[in-house]
Amino acid sequence: MSATPQGQDAWRVYDRADLQATLGAEHGEARELTLTLDGMHCASCASRVEKLLGGRVEQLRLNVAAKTATFRWRQKRQPLSALLAALDSAGFG
Repeated sequence: MSATPQGQDAWRVYDRADLQATLGAEHGEARELTLTLDGMHCASCASRVEKLLGGRVEQLRLNVAAKTATFRWRQKRQPLSALLAALDSAGFG
């Protein structure tokens, strides 16, 4: 599911390098971030998150009990704003 351009615009602040430097760990050109996904309640929800992010990130770990998604992505390939907008538009904001 792709986000509308207006939806992604709301998340663009997270594409700033200075802000990303404070988010998660750096792994070469990639960064790793853990998010709490309040909308992820069950295995079916986790499957939806996997489909949303799977092809866009290098690594993805989901913990349904803790409602967290940990992923590693490359900003040059996939802006963080696009990932966040996709999650938000699917109800995982």
